[in-house]
Amino acid sequence: MVVDDDLGTIGAAIVGRGENPREWYGRELLADGSVAYGFRGPLVRSIYFRLTRLAGSEATVVTSDGVSETVPAARGLRLAIDSARDDEIGFARVYEVVRGASLRVRTAPGAAVVARYEWRSDAGRSRTHEQSAVADAAGEAVLSLPYSSDRPDLGHASAWRIAAAGATRELRVSDEDVRAGNERTVTLP
Repeated sequence: MVVDDDLGTIGAAIVGRGENPREWYGRELLADGSVAYGFRGPLVRSIYFRLTRLAGSEATVVTSDGVSETVPAARGLRLAIDSARDDEIGFARVYEVVRGASLRVRTAPGAAVVARYEWRSDAGRSRTHEQSAVADAAGEAVLSLPYSSDRPDLGHASAWRIAAAGATRELRVSDEDVRAGNERTVTLP
């Protein structure tokens, strides 16, 4: 999947759906003559925003309306080719579709679970992918990990950091696990 930061194309697609783009984003002319765009809820939840602004990671974002929204990670996509810069038309990113390694975390019931992956992309940029879940009544949470620890050609050579119930553990994930959707299990006290 190839994505570009061209908000004009997205605006045209919104109009094509019969909706008003101003419900998705605002436009403000600044004193220096430049334009600032403020993103609203529908755009923040879109796959366009999730891939161009968040690189597919989960994040909490405050919209231009002042509302705080937690945007989930984009499942099944991993950044394979990064852009040299963000927020500029013509600097595309390429995402690869993968099943994602299935991570089962065993921990205390109701515990927050966070999986975090940090790497340096092929464009030399520091990137982070984060996901979270809450353990169910049986003390299990399941996440889907799109990045492996053995693809240095893509800059993917890091271990995942899994945190829950006050404990953290590193987990190396193979590219085979990511491609095939193999299950990995971590127990955190």
